[in-house]
Amino acid sequence: MSRRKIAGVVALALVSLYAAGWFFLPSDGSRGFSPWDRITGETPSAKVDAYVRAVTRGDEAAALDLWEPPAVDLPNGRSTALRQRRVDVTRALIAVGIRPDVAIRSIEWWRTCCEPGLIDGPRDAGGARLRIRLIDRSGVALDYVIDVFDRDGSSSSSDLRALLTRHWVVRDVYPADQQPLYWTWGHG
Repeated sequence: MSRRKIAGVVALALVSLYAAGWFFLPSDGSRGFSPWDRITGETPSAKVDAYVRAVTRGDEAAALDLWEPPAVDLPNGRSTALRQRRVDVTRALIAVGIRPDVAIRSIEWWRTCCEPGLIDGPRDAGGARLRIRLIDRSGVALDYVIDVFDRDGSSSSSDLRALLTRHWVVRDVYPADQQPLYWTWGHG
């Protein structure tokens, strides 16, 4: 075999290894999810990326479609406030011209079934709170929190079917110095 063919085979093998790593080696935001979840975009970090990409393109309608208000009313007028925040934050991010790169600074995994609370990873999670950093067109860092939860409700390791069919949606996006409106558990 010629050196040229050997180099081609080696290059193909390296590309194949890289592609396999992309599918099977999770990033920080998708660790604990199956390759199928990552391929189909059913991870909290994939939903954050999709929302940020829509905002980056200036596509307000697509961004608002990705940020789904809950079907049930939240107490104390929070549903109205959340719907207004949804529009205001999306428009503000479009106006400052954020860049498409998202730096995930931390993720809190939330158990939403039975007794809500923080947990160690995504296995039993019905929600994720991602603290992210965005950069605007001027190079200014913007720290935000994006809450991504299972559309269909709680998840529990005792309900295997629910864990296999989680559908993650953006529920709340807010500057890091503000309080959540959707998932207020643990916030006074």
